[in-house]
Amino acid sequence: MRISTEILASADQSGLILAGPVFCRQTTEPGRQKWHATVLSTDSDESGCTHPAFENGPRTTCPFTDSPTMPVPFVIFFQGRCGSTWLCSLLDSHPDVTCRQEDFSIQGRREEGRRTERARTISTFSGAVVGPTAEQALSHLDEIFDRGPVASGFKFKFLNQFDRFPEVLDRLYKLRAELRVILLERDNYLRQVLSLAHVDRLKDERLEMTGSNLKVAASRAPMQVDVQQVRRKVVNVRELTYMLREFSRQFEHVMSVEYSRLADAKTGELARLLRFIEVDDSVSLESPYVKASPAAIEQMVGNYDELAASLAETPFARFLDGPSRAA
Repeated sequence: MRISTEILASADQSGLILAGPVFCRQTTEPGRQKWHATVLSTDSDESGCTHPAFENGPRTTCPFTDSPTMPVPFVIFFQGRCGSTWLCSLLDSHPDVTCRQEDFSIQGRREEGRRTERARTISTFSGAVVGPTAEQALSHLDEIFDRGPVASGFKFKFLNQFDRFPEVLDRLYKLRAELRVILLERDNYLRQVLSLAHVDRLKDERLEMTGSNLKVAASRAPMQVDVQQVRRKVVNVRELTYMLREFSRQFEHVMSVEYSRLADAKTGELARLLRFIEVDDSVSLESPYVKASPAAIEQMVGNYDELAASLAETPFARFLDGPSRAA
């Protein structure tokens, strides 16, 4: 079974005609109650719908159809080193949220200093499926969105997972009227690039960025970087960020979230995000993950002065450490 159409109907309480098994969910708009219904297609016989959301019983029901609602579906679009693992674990600690990590992953290995692709993998609830078929990928996506109890989602990496799992991307597009898209970004592209290089070093020791490993991560000697390569990668991150923003415009419910603001409790950004996926924003959330990189770029890069000089006359100079920023 798969979700085949994103919107069958939406109407106010003057009436709504639906046919067949549907997902219904209520959304509030000024002056009216709006109900969205999503038709399910199935290969089963006429004995009835066997979708897990119907087997497990409803959370609430649509007054027009008495059909059970689905959990609010959401997806986190992100690039590497934007805090996505931390955010997923944070959301998953909410009692009303199921947030999977990078289920649709591209596994890789290093050979002579170069990263090569090995296989694409689905990290399912019961194990892992290497080289999944499109049908398996879509089936797992449906399982994710059915977990609930109130909101269910996962993270999906731009650009490689978009390319490797086009069937998942197509399904998300078909759900665009219901789907909550969380666009996770980092406003400092330089830190994003350097953080990736820093964490690659830590992966050599298979260090997971939890509190117990923070001192080990911080004790690593500053790294020497190829400043021209860093500049090229910063430009690339900027272009990918613009591309992802443009791509996300086709969805109806999008919230842009900047990592540093999300991590700052004073901004109220996390509470706004919880309201966006329609769960209680007063719940205290926790994550075992911590920042892997030093607070200052100068502590991370051994040839910081060379890097600062290289960026001094570019738009990226603003990303350097304040006290040591090149003129």
